[in-house]
Amino acid sequence: VLIDGEVVTLPYTYLADCCQCPKCKDPKTSQKTFNTGDIPLDIQPAAMRGLPNMLEVIWQGGRHRSTFSVDFLAQHKDRQALTASRHNDRRPILWDAQTMQGQVPAVSVTFGKFKQDEGTLAHVVQALQQYGLAFITGCPAGHAKSEEAQHELAKLATRIGPLKRTFYGETWNVQSLEDAKNVAYTSVDLDLHMDLLYFESPPGLQFLYCLENEVQGGTSVFVDSFNAAEEMRLNAPEHFKTLCTYDVDYEYRNDGQWYHYSRPTFIISKETGKVEFVNYSPPFQGTQNPQGFEAYQEAIALYAKLLAKPQNRLELLLEEGTCVVFNNRRTLHARKSFGPGRRWLKGAYVDIDALWSKDRQYKS
Repeated sequence: VLIDGEVVTLPYTYLADCCQCPKCKDPKTSQKTFNTGDIPLDIQPAAMRGLPNMLEVIWQGGRHRSTFSVDFLAQHKDRQALTASRHNDRRPILWDAQTMQGQVPAVSVTFGKFKQDEGTLAHVVQALQQYGLAFITGCPAGHAKSEEAQHELAKLATRIGPLKRTFYGETWNVQSLEDAKNVAYTSVDLDLHMDLLYFESPPGLQFLYCLENEVQGGTSVFVDSFNAAEEMRLNAPEHFKTLCTYDVDYEYRNDGQWYHYSRPTFIISKETGKVEFVNYSPPFQGTQNPQGFEAYQEAIALYAKLLAKPQNRLELLLEEGTCVVFNNRRTLHARKSFGPGRRWLKGAYVDIDALWSKDRQYKS
């Protein structure tokens, strides 16, 4: 097939599998009506015709006819073209503290506009795709509005996708408790981490809605884990490779729960060859595999130093009525210790697939 002056070879079985005719793809559901394994390995066309901007294939053994537009063939000629056609090359913008500090106004929207305006929602989706961080300001706040805030948090999150229910519930509170089962529910320092890496499918987006904040301290910290990973890839490639291959055990065993999952620190996208997810949550690590541990320990120590560099840490105090939204598979978050008083955040999760779905819709 000649596509944009380039000769592209596509197997007949592949063309048959891509057929979009009503026999092969239900017009109502847009779903395939056959299994790929049903296609005869020796399938051949009885005839092929080049029409204006179209390729027509009539298959042997029947009157089945497939047509493919030139645009369709261009989008399906190889993996790179498929990735672009599905808007899967998300091209994150790496950031340090100075860069992100300058971007905070650009990735901030008001509560009313986010709830009602589709363009504002699209802007937040783009910010989360590019920077992994966004802010919604002017949300209902204060102790008297706690019930209203719970409903509003759910509404904000479901603008992007369904709430992800965990053993914490659909929404949950972050407050300092005397008998805390999680370090997040104390007033001590909570270092950089990602949530629920002991799940097989950790949540992609996290919403943290500041309802009350009357304490001294409690500064929030955000770090772009992709930026530090890229610095390691360039300057310490062997350590980078170790963090791509050594499986780290994450575990939560408390309060009648026992969750566990193992995964490398860096997950590389098969489509782009770049870091797609980072898994880093020291407070929730279990005991590790001794084979390869020394190399891992050396590599993760370097990565921790990169994350701890002051120039990489965006530090800010969440004000009452601000909801921060961030990519839990990219943006690390932490909290500094705080003194006595009221500090109340409400949280919710949404799967990353919902964000990607919205992004594709806006780009298509």
